[in-house]
Amino acid sequence: MTESINKNLRVSKFDDHYIIGNNGTYFKVGLVEGSVIEKLVNGLTPERIAEEINQDLNVVEQVISALKENCVITEGKQKKRRFNPFYIRIPLFDANKLLDFILKRFFGNRIVNHIIIALLMSMVIGGIVLSAIRSRVLFSFESVIDTPAVYVVVYVAQFLTIILHEMAHGLTCNYFGGRAGKIGVALIAFNPAMYCEISSIREFKERYKKVICCSAGLTINASSLFLLNVADIIYPMNFFKMMIIINIGNIIFNILPFIRLDGYWIFSFATGIDNLYSKSLRKVFNYREWFKDRSKESIILMLYGTITTVLLLVGLYGFTSKMVSLLIRAYHWIMV
Repeated sequence: MTESINKNLRVSKFDDHYIIGNNGTYFKVGLVEGSVIEKLVNGLTPERIAEEINQDLNVVEQVISALKENCVITEGKQKKRRFNPFYIRIPLFDANKLLDFILKRFFGNRIVNHIIIALLMSMVIGGIVLSAIRSRVLFSFESVIDTPAVYVVVYVAQFLTIILHEMAHGLTCNYFGGRAGKIGVALIAFNPAMYCEISSIREFKERYKKVICCSAGLTINASSLFLLNVADIIYPMNFFKMMIIINIGNIIFNILPFIRLDGYWIFSFATGIDNLYSKSLRKVFNYREWFKDRSKESIILMLYGTITTVLLLVGLYGFTSKMVSLLIRAYHWIMV
């Protein structure tokens, strides 16, 4: 029964659950299931496990069977993600060698680390303050993208910023002892983006580490605002203004907790609520339970789910309106 079980599972115990890492995929299981997995990894037989946890052998075997069926403990076999046309991910490369080199080269000294962190935080504050003070100047210029060549330069510069954003997630994850997965490209609602797999942060017992890892990319964007504002003050260029506005847009887009980007995970880890999106929508649509549970988590889910539902309806209305408008234009064009 233990032949196909991965002996290299990463098992992390928390107060009320276990986190199981299996070849880069992470699962949250209960205390009984986690205890069974922990003992399986240590080479115990189902019979011995049943004795140690004081459970019937049939119960233990059913637990192991369910874990195998859901690919939690099996080696070389992973449960496939459901295809979501609005969220497509294409992995490109494993960045751990590069991340480890950077950590060893530049973050090996605690004093230096503190200096770097202090500088970054100062740049974040400076970037936000300068952008706010210069907002009238920044948003009153003519578009810099007036030729194909300039468009390419802006696109490349923005692409490099996104790479730094994702590398920051992976770097912070590895700094705290996790292991980043692959870096890749994604299509979110058919819009191109990038991602860095940092699922291993689920193993961190400290909540603040998870929040910092998810915030690292936004820190890079805010730091970029400072450098771009300083550059634009010294040598005014529409290019710098365009990059500042793009970075502000990226920060706003990423920080909103209603899209499964940085803000969503920051909010999820900060509140300690897993599966925030699905739980909140179930809460909203299950109107019979609205006033029965008045716990803090229930109130958060209700508020989050209500706002998410409104935004989804607004987005659906906007998309439908555009499609109807395009169809009407196409009809008039054909008839004419």
